[in-house]
This record gives sequence, structure tokens and C-alpha cells, in this order.
Amino acid sequence: MASKLNESTGKSLWLFVLMLLTTCVALGQYSTSTADTTCIQRDLAEVIREARGLPQKVKEDDAGSLLLIPIIGSNPATGFMLGVGGQYAFKMPEATRYSLLSGSAQVTTKNQYIFMLKNTVYSRR
Repeated sequence: MASKLNESTGKSLWLFVLMLLTTCVALGQYSTSTADTTCIQRDLAEVIREARGLPQKVKEDDAGSLLLIPIIGSNPATGFMLGVGGQYAFKMPEATRYSLLSGSAQVTTKNQYIFMLKNTVYSRR
């Protein structure tokens, strides 16, 4: 009985070591030293402006960005729902990270009004 237990523990240990080595090899393929320059990153607004023949806007580094999307859904508790969701991203003065304000407003067929507001604000300290 004891030899089967030791054999089972030994197999589990080798399997664990093999999984660790496989993960290290898989994660070792990513390089952070150089950026991929084969594809230029553009915003959706830039693509739409280009397609319509409008001039591109010059965006400041500290300018905010607003995204609004429609919300359509249903579930047993609320019924059918319609609403709008949005997110505003901005940088505080001298901050290194973008701060976010997210929210939504929804109306349901069961006479419910759902409001959600969430924030993540970073300062320089």
C-alpha cells in the first residue's frame, strides 16, 4: 500500500514539474523589447473619418475619450430591456494612467429603471 502511495505521489510531482516547464516555455515566446510595426494602430473614429473623406483630428495626449453603446437584452427577472452604456477615459494632470468613468441606464418591460455608475480614477500619487 505504501509503495503505491509513493509511486502515485512521484507521478504527480513529475506531472507538476512538467506543467511548470511547459508554461515557462510557452510564456517565454513573447518579447517586450521591440514593438510590432507591421500594422499601424488606428481608432474606429479615424477609419470612419478616412472613409468619409474628412480630415483627421489632431488629438492631444491629455484629451478624453467617450464611448457610448446601446444595451439590448432580456432575462426572467427584468424582462426585455433597452438602454445605453458609456465609458469616458481621461488622464488627470501629471498622471501616468488613464482614469475611467463607466455607467449605464436601462429601462425594462417590468417597469424597472436600472442605473449603474463605476469609476477608476488615478492621480499622480
